[in-house]
Amino acid sequence: MPSRRSDIHEQNLVVYAEWEWNYSQVEAFVRARGHCNLGEHPAGDWLRQQLQASTAGRLSPERQQQLASLGVSLDPGDGAWEAMLQRVRDVLIRRRVPRKKGREKWLPEPLDGDLAAWLREQRALHKAGLLHPDRRSKLLGLKLLVAKQMPDPPPAPSRGSILAAEARERRHAALWESRYAELMAYKQEHGDCDVPKDWPENKPLANWVRFQRKLDHLGRMTEAHRSRLDALDFVWRLRSLPVDRRWERRFQELVQYKEAHGHTRVPKSFDWQLWHWRHVQRDFRRKGIMNPVRITRLDAIGFEWEEDPVWGRSWDPIKEKLWDAKLRQLAEYRAQCGNINVPHHGKEYTKLGSWLNRQRMDCRNGHLRPDRLAQLEALGFVASPGRPSLDAYWDERYAELAAFHQQHGHTRVTSKVDDRLSEWRYLQRANHRKGLLSAERIARLDALGFEWVEPESSGLTQQERWDKQWLEMYEQMVLFQREHGHCHVLRKWEGNPRLAEWVQDQRALKSQGKLRPERLTRLEALGFLWTAENIDSDKRWERRFQQLCDYQRQHGHTRVPKGFDRQLWHWRHVQREFRRKGMLKPDRIARLDALGFEWDEHGKPWAKSREGRWDRQWDAMYVQLVEFQRQHGTTHVVAGWPENPRLATWVGDQREREHHGGLRPDRKARLEAISFVWNPGRPTLVAKWEERYAQLVAFKEQHGHTRVPKGFDRQLWHWRHVQREFRKKNMLSAERKERLDSIGFEWEGRDPT
Repeated sequence: MPSRRSDIHEQNLVVYAEWEWNYSQVEAFVRARGHCNLGEHPAGDWLRQQLQASTAGRLSPERQQQLASLGVSLDPGDGAWEAMLQRVRDVLIRRRVPRKKGREKWLPEPLDGDLAAWLREQRALHKAGLLHPDRRSKLLGLKLLVAKQMPDPPPAPSRGSILAAEARERRHAALWESRYAELMAYKQEHGDCDVPKDWPENKPLANWVRFQRKLDHLGRMTEAHRSRLDALDFVWRLRSLPVDRRWERRFQELVQYKEAHGHTRVPKSFDWQLWHWRHVQRDFRRKGIMNPVRITRLDAIGFEWEEDPVWGRSWDPIKEKLWDAKLRQLAEYRAQCGNINVPHHGKEYTKLGSWLNRQRMDCRNGHLRPDRLAQLEALGFVASPGRPSLDAYWDERYAELAAFHQQHGHTRVTSKVDDRLSEWRYLQRANHRKGLLSAERIARLDALGFEWVEPESSGLTQQERWDKQWLEMYEQMVLFQREHGHCHVLRKWEGNPRLAEWVQDQRALKSQGKLRPERLTRLEALGFLWTAENIDSDKRWERRFQQLCDYQRQHGHTRVPKGFDRQLWHWRHVQREFRRKGMLKPDRIARLDALGFEWDEHGKPWAKSREGRWDRQWDAMYVQLVEFQRQHGTTHVVAGWPENPRLATWVGDQREREHHGGLRPDRKARLEAISFVWNPGRPTLVAKWEERYAQLVAFKEQHGHTRVPKGFDRQLWHWRHVQREFRKKNMLSAERKERLDSIGFEWEGRDPT
């Protein structure tokens, strides 16, 4: 039988293997990308756990060194975090994200996936109260976090408080046992555990019983206590009691109230359940469904069957009047229509139809009073009338169509006149086309002059009719273009809503690739706008141009200061930027030239642009990389390099852009000219092994053996155990095994602690 020590040893091996496997995943990511910002990578959660373990002091120094060799920053104040924060600042400035309330939910675009993952992580740490105060203040300053009051950490419990808690637990246990014994005595005397509420003989026991039910409802009842109460047939829900026992409980509560107050008029505020039960007894007696024995018992305690006017008027007479009024409405409907099949549609009969349905439901459930049922049956009431037959439904619609034909002279019912009849008319056409309409119904419809197809579509197939409809809408589009000078029909245009819907349909078909080529050609020849953004953009440009014209007439130039109108000032710089990039239309350039627009700022060629600033920033970082290469002989700046973390982040960005094909060719050529390392690869562990081996040799020369105590050097002690495990798993090379044997390495034996 394996010992407990061997089980623990085996568990440690599993944990070690899992850690090494996750480390290899991070290592592969760093080798491919050149940085350790994993983002949504599956090993990202594991790496964050290691960072938290390092902060809490639970990560061994050797593992810290392994992670540090990959460029992973384990120091809360390290520059890697500051580098990510700087990247966030750059994105906020570059994309002009406004400082407003919604900024705390802002995330970069998918292009910066690692940056978005980093920002989500900071918000999660802030929400959990684990974010460092300095970092929290910096992110709050950028409006990227929701400000909240951070709770103070709970104080560590003292020995005195622990002893007091134990004493309190013992008192609670003793009290529970005492109340349980009282409940057992109650059951022996009364035969059940249903202690009445506020039982005068033992109110603490009654309160305790209610508290046990509450604990069970909240899911806080222990299994031991629940099993002991179940052994006494404890009732956890009062509604599960038999009807007679519930009635008896309420009756006893009413008797106690009568003894205390001298009457049975229980106010609603005193006990809502007892107040409701009292009204139920009145209602049951009035309906004739109450047991005579119960009536006698209630009479014996002076139960008031009628409401005293002093206490307020009963609602029963009012309900009786409402019911009688509905019955009279139903009788009038029967006299008018010959039946009581009240329709559910139409404002006139909605309430009457709902009331009649409630009577049917009460009748099926056995809740309808016999006298009311007799009154309804006298009018032809049926509790379950069932669904009207399809033949009757067809005849009803046919009669409506015949009435329409008699009034208008045709059967072309539109949806605006009667939506249901119009839908039925189209259904008859479809059934006739599919051969599903009987000859008798076809003859009856022909007698009315029913149009099986629209007069203008007679003899056409369905596809031909659709083509004809498209041409009709196209002609309307042509007329719209001639009248307005463009094809931008606004959504839900009141002038022609059908044309507005047709325009939206054409755009949707174009985006889905389902618009026929000949239709696409005809619409483009008309100047059809496939997106509404073009005309909106033109309107905005015209509005800004008119504002600039007004400013020029007033001031004599177009150099709008930023303080005068920020939006117009920005629009002016955008026009310069668009012309520099060749994106400004010639007609707009001509219009601006005619206005005397200054394309140069105070004699400088063009205005300063964001692209120019970015080029200067890139050149500055490139100069720093050249200096780094001159000093160290390589361009491999390790991620999180403390001397210049911003340069390390920039180097990683260049590798990332090259990996996704987003690096400009001229910049790539400049980097390759200084032998830029695109794939730095994994930092070798051979040097680490050699370092540990040299330390072990020094220890052997000093102490005469290789049994390094844990207290002497924890890292060397752990490395020695790793060599043993690697040998057991046949993972240690023969050359290393031979070198360890040469210094007398003890592969077996108990180690000193």
